[in-house]
Amino acid sequence: MNAKTTETTKAQLNEQWIKASIMGSMWASVEIVWGSFLHNLRVPFSGHILTAIGLIILISASYRWNEKGLFWRAGVICALLKTMSPSAVIFGPMIAIFSEALLLEASVRLFGKNHIGLAIGAILAMSWNLVQAIIGKVIAYGYNLVKLYESIMLYAQKQLHTDIDMVWAPIVLLLIIYVLLGMGTAIAGISIGKRIESADLMPQPMDDKNNPPVTLIPKYSHFPFSTIWLIFDLLAVGAVLVTANFIPAGYWFGMSIAVIASWIMHYKVALRRLARPRLWLSFFLITVIAAVAFSQFQGGVSLGEGTLIGIEMNVRAIVVVIGFSVIGTELYSPKIKKMFQRKSLLSLYTALDLSTESLPNMIALVPNLKTIFSHPIDIIRKFMSYAEYRMHEIGTRQRQQATVAIVTGEKGSGKTRFLSETAHELKKRGFEVGGVYTKKIRDNGEIIGYRAVNVATCEEQPLLRKDNEDTGLRIGAFSIDSAGLELGQKAIARAMDANLLMIDEIGKLELEGGGWHDELNALPLEKQLFIVLSVRLECVNDVINKWDLHPSAIYNVSECNVETLASEIIAYFEGEK
Repeated sequence: MNAKTTETTKAQLNEQWIKASIMGSMWASVEIVWGSFLHNLRVPFSGHILTAIGLIILISASYRWNEKGLFWRAGVICALLKTMSPSAVIFGPMIAIFSEALLLEASVRLFGKNHIGLAIGAILAMSWNLVQAIIGKVIAYGYNLVKLYESIMLYAQKQLHTDIDMVWAPIVLLLIIYVLLGMGTAIAGISIGKRIESADLMPQPMDDKNNPPVTLIPKYSHFPFSTIWLIFDLLAVGAVLVTANFIPAGYWFGMSIAVIASWIMHYKVALRRLARPRLWLSFFLITVIAAVAFSQFQGGVSLGEGTLIGIEMNVRAIVVVIGFSVIGTELYSPKIKKMFQRKSLLSLYTALDLSTESLPNMIALVPNLKTIFSHPIDIIRKFMSYAEYRMHEIGTRQRQQATVAIVTGEKGSGKTRFLSETAHELKKRGFEVGGVYTKKIRDNGEIIGYRAVNVATCEEQPLLRKDNEDTGLRIGAFSIDSAGLELGQKAIARAMDANLLMIDEIGKLELEGGGWHDELNALPLEKQLFIVLSVRLECVNDVINKWDLHPSAIYNVSECNVETLASEIIAYFEGEK
């Protein structure tokens, strides 16, 4: 696991943000699991199915948790979590999710949290799919798309000899369908919400045996992020859209092609977009339709001019699609992440961090699509049972004042060196560091023992030695020396009044009641103290569970360096000032 910021646990969230983080995780889990599945299979109306499920979750959960502002907050969380989806599309779903939540929130605020308010909110949220689709197509293809649609529909009206306004009739018909879908969604959400409102839902943790944890791998973790490229991407998309009707076509095409070429050379996602056969098929169809429609139905437009208009529409769409993809890539930059750590956005950042933790287990709760529609009440009940558990868990965590970071890795990966070098770096900068780490004793390259080292004073005592004596205190092939054990215990006790406490080599011995077990039991988690624990990789979960720790960060020594941890610790103490 990559290093994460330590500052997030310092923000004490109110119940609104905690509950919104959980509701957002519920919604996002369905979006991520079924969103990718439905879109990849090209299932018709997949967006509407996902919107309906998301609204049912929000409406039904609001009967259990009725604080104001939950809907829009959950929408923000879900939209941001949507970036973890394997689906390549990011901006469209993110905008849709937040807009739907905002419309539901606005309706409830205006009409009250009753049947009318929820029904109008669900209708508006469901109808947003149509509104966003129209806006999105016009942005991508330009106003020529509107003229193309109008020409075709007027031609159809003329051929059918009807007085029905064929330009607006399809849109009005679609709106009626969306209104009916919204009403149905609201009725389902209200019905489920009433059933779970007073139900006895016991906080239910995940059963790890039945639901193995889902690992979410951060995207673009090795990408060379650049603020300059982000600015260029934004300006390039804007320039192509704005200048389409103001500069000669030749110059505009040249600029657009140059922009696309630069993206292809710098971003793999751009090349992947262009490699899709579907893109070129739509390019061909739109060009042909535009050429025929404009030349036949618009006076004074030749076939060649119509073809040129079609090509312009497609080039514009390609710039928009690829441009939003590459901008989305740059938005994963750590610099953008740090913007969310400012005080004004810290509640959102902390809530998002909690949601990221909840998401894997929420994903594990998502059943197949048939089960969602056949047993919706049971599904929502399971979601809410786990949600109640998360509320209790987060409440316990917020009472923990100490910041705990875990350094981990495989055997022999350099955890002790990582810890000792971090301590040395911080002591050079004037920090009061205490605790204990171990030092290997070698003989002709073979490890024959370990010495306990007091981090603060560098005093050493033998801790483990390889021998065959039956001293009664052993771990594997090593006997435990009481002198080193006593030195470490005293060093840890003294360090509880320092800025920073380090404890090295926590593993099976401590889990079985030996080593630093008693010192871990006595950790002053209620104090403002930064604690760094070195734990072997296979023992991390057991150590976290045994001592009910809520680490703000887990550092794998194979994936980060000493400067990473040191800078996080320094930032923590600077924030305390």
